[in-house]
Amino acid sequence: MGLLQKLSDTEVVAEKKPAALVEDKKVIQKKSNTVGLLKKSLNVSTNDSLDFFEFIKKYSIQYAAFLTRVNNFYYAEYSSGLDGKSIINSVSTVDFWDGIFKNNPEHQRFTNDDNSITTFYQFFSSQLKEKITSLDIFKYNNGILIVCNKKAFSINEIILPEINYLSSFAKPETQLNFTEAIDSFILSSDKAMYKQQLSKALANALYIKLGIGLDKICDLHFVSDGVYNITVKNKTELPFELLSTHLKFDCSYLLEKNSELLTITEL
Repeated sequence: MGLLQKLSDTEVVAEKKPAALVEDKKVIQKKSNTVGLLKKSLNVSTNDSLDFFEFIKKYSIQYAAFLTRVNNFYYAEYSSGLDGKSIINSVSTVDFWDGIFKNNPEHQRFTNDDNSITTFYQFFSSQLKEKITSLDIFKYNNGILIVCNKKAFSINEIILPEINYLSSFAKPETQLNFTEAIDSFILSSDKAMYKQQLSKALANALYIKLGIGLDKICDLHFVSDGVYNITVKNKTELPFELLSTHLKFDCSYLLEKNSELLTITEL
C-alpha cells in the first residue's frame, strides 16, 4: 500500500477489546490500540465509554469534530475527515449553539430528509456539503461533538478527546514543518483574528492524519504544533523525494495550495 493511500485511508475499524473497569468514577488511563499515538483520556460514568478517536474508529466515522469553547465562540479543536475550509468555518458564536440546544440540552439530530441540516451547511466547505446527510450534535460542559452521516448515538458512549504526544526512542531523521503553511492558510481566510485557535486546530488535524497515515512507515515525534520529526522505518519504501511529494499533495486537503510551503529537513 502506497503512502498516498495510507494517508488518505480514514475508515479503519478498531479491534474489539474488553471494557475498562471503572471504580468510583475516577479517571482511567489505558493504552489505545488505534494508531499507537492516541490514548484513553477522560472517562465518564459508564464502562463502555470511548475516547474521541476510538469512537471514530469503532463506528467507522469518516467526518466528526469536537468544538471547544473559548470565551464567546467555539472552534473545531479536534476533527477527523474535515478539510481546512471546514475547520476554518467551524468558528461560531455561543449564542448560535445555545439556540440549537434550547429544546434539548444534550443531543440534537438533523438530516437532509427534512432540510433541518441546511442550517449547518455554513460550517462545511462546498465539497463537504454534498457528502453530509445527517448530523448528531452532543453538548458537553466545555464543548460540542458533531458526528456526521451516522445513526444516533448515546452521549454516554463518548468521552472528550485528548491527544497524547508520544515519542519513541528512535533517533529522528527528518523534520516536517507546517507552520508557514498553516499561517498562510489562515491569513488567506476571513478568520485570521482567530489565528491562535485555528493554528492549534489545523495542527491537531495534521498530526492525526500523519499519525494514521504514517503509522506503519514512520515513527512520528511531536516537536511543537505543526512541527514533527519522523524516523523512516524502511527507506526503500519511502525515499526522501517521495516523502516530500506525497506529503504536500495529501496535506493539500487541509491546507490547499499552502501545503507547498511545507519544509522538510533531513536532520
